Amino acid sequence: LDPSHFEAQHNLALATLQQGDLKSSLRIGETAVALDPSSANARYNLAVALQRSRFPVDAAEELDRITRQHPDDPNAHLALATLCAGDLVEPDRARTHYERVLALQPDHPQGANIRRWLERNPAP
Repeated sequence: LDPSHFEAQHNLALATLQQGDLKSSLRIGETAVALDPSSANARYNLAVALQRSRFPVDAAEELDRITRQHPDDPNAHLALATLCAGDLVEPDRARTHYERVLALQPDHPQGANIRRWLERNPAP
């Protein structure tokens, strides 16, 4: 009931995202991020909603903010790398973030897939 309560807004944004209500998730997610701009979880969920809503550039901006605020967050680097490798078609940028994932967590569950992508997309 209190629109200024971060946790409630964040949880509602996540619930609407999980239900596939992207329009509501975007609106509420933006409110959550405005209430706590340092929340990596709120930004990550907003980035997912943006990507699913076909706003990949905006999603990348949110993920960039996370990687700057939390440079040791392998999930944010992985999400950004995947977005760059796919929707944004920026393989050099993707490579940077995939390599960061492996540097942070060499045994990452997606490590084998990341290494295959890096082999198939060598640096220029």
